[in-house]
Amino acid sequence: KLLQQMSMNEQDFEHVMIEKAMENVVEKFKKHLQIMKPALELLLQQIEENAETNGLKKLLAVKKSLAQFQQNVDNVMKAVKSLLDDDEVMVKMKLRVEEKEEIEVILDSFAADIDEIDTEIKIFIDMIEDTDQFV
Repeated sequence: KLLQQMSMNEQDFEHVMIEKAMENVVEKFKKHLQIMKPALELLLQQIEENAETNGLKKLLAVKKSLAQFQQNVDNVMKAVKSLLDDDEVMVKMKLRVEEKEEIEVILDSFAADIDEIDTEIKIFIDMIEDTDQFV
């Protein structure tokens, strides 16, 4: 979205593609959280009202699924951070100074979005652990 402010002529195709790909990843992760949140909240409420084995088994499955999702998010974050930290990769991309700065802005913005998603995952995990403690 940062590059949408510029005219298409001023943007390199690669920059647009990188930004769009990253937007798609963020949207995919956010949709996953949006789907998971109401189901998790309902399950936690049911367990607090009636802590039965079936509900706890479901909670364990959700916890495992959430751990896998968090690992995927962490892997994406590591890849972006390593790209930002590796000047050699930027040199290999043969970017002009202003192009390098644009790519870094896109990657920084993406990293912030991923970090926000990671924080929300941690909140979900805390909710599950609080319920585990309650039970």
